[in-house]
Amino acid sequence: DTAAKISERNKIELERKETLRRAESERKEFELKELERKNKEKLLLERQNFERQKKHEQKLNEQKSNEQKSNDQKSNDQKSNDQKLNDQKSNDQKSNDQKLNEGETTKVIERRVAFHEYEGDRGKNLMRIEVGMELEVFAFDRTGWVRGRCVKSGEIGWFPGNFTKNLEEWKVGEKEKEKEKEKEKEREKEKEREKE
Repeated sequence: DTAAKISERNKIELERKETLRRAESERKEFELKELERKNKEKLLLERQNFERQKKHEQKLNEQKSNEQKSNDQKSNDQKSNDQKLNDQKSNDQKSNDQKLNEGETTKVIERRVAFHEYEGDRGKNLMRIEVGMELEVFAFDRTGWVRGRCVKSGEIGWFPGNFTKNLEEWKVGEKEKEKEKEKEKEREKEKEREKE
């Protein structure tokens, strides 16, 4: 009877150990599968991020390439337009100079002031202008160039119209700037007085 009880206890103990071993084995297997799953997810995320980064870089490179092509095209178009304009001005130059000498186109239609420098090119009758230079305008052409004379030196030639402003508008703008400066000085004086 005692031997049977011992045998029964040993059997129960063996079953308990087997159950614990199985449970531990299942736990380890689960942890291993979970680790594999997480590694797969991590690899998948890394691959997706890599692909996303790669696509983003390709898109940026395409944009840069397209911008470069566009800039090159604009540059080529600008050179072509400049060449056409210079050719046109060169072809018209003798006629224009003759008209100017005959007094036909020396009628001043507007007075302007330069707010930006332009180097000019005497060989192509492109007049050099400096900031603050007052100019008398004889003609505007459809491309935005202006034919006129420097009030101070008497030099005559073409210059870019968008580098100049109407003299009266410019004077009004300068007066406004002066008024604003005066107001600013008054505000500063007022602040100084408040501090005292």
